[in-house]
Amino acid sequence: MIRDIQQIESDISTRDGSCRDINIEDISFERTRRVLDCLNDIYQLKSAVNSEGEDITSCVNSGTVDGEFGKKKNSIHSVFHNEEALITNMQVLLAWNDSKKVFVEFTFFPEDVCNRFSFNEFVNFISPFITASGSKEYFVRYENASWEYGDISLQGGVIYHGKNCEQENYVASL
Repeated sequence: MIRDIQQIESDISTRDGSCRDINIEDISFERTRRVLDCLNDIYQLKSAVNSEGEDITSCVNSGTVDGEFGKKKNSIHSVFHNEEALITNMQVLLAWNDSKKVFVEFTFFPEDVCNRFSFNEFVNFISPFITASGSKEYFVRYENASWEYGDISLQGGVIYHGKNCEQENYVASL
């Protein structure tokens, strides 16, 4: 079932006290570096810490995160800011374990989505991140700690399920 674009726009931008997440799963370390490069092209990095709580802002800024990727189980939580971007503040969680595949979660609050927001502008804004990840799909959803990756049921809180059509248009299907 295809959701109405106006409903998707409303679900992303309604200020209800919860954040929104964009999730991508199972990307390589090389693709993760590309995602970080895209973020650094758009945003100023405000902070970055690993799972040990160590400040690794300079590593993320300089693109030298290989030492972090060398740890069997780790995560990076970073905060990016750009007053001119469609989403002014973006938090990014990168997490991996022994599989060496990275789970990526972009988090933002509706308050950080600028007034010129539309579905097409949103998809165009996030498409470089999705393309850099090499993922074939992504999920935009309401914050939900119990959500299981890929769950598009009504209880899962997915706003839309985006598909990467080989760098063409993304399709919202839900």
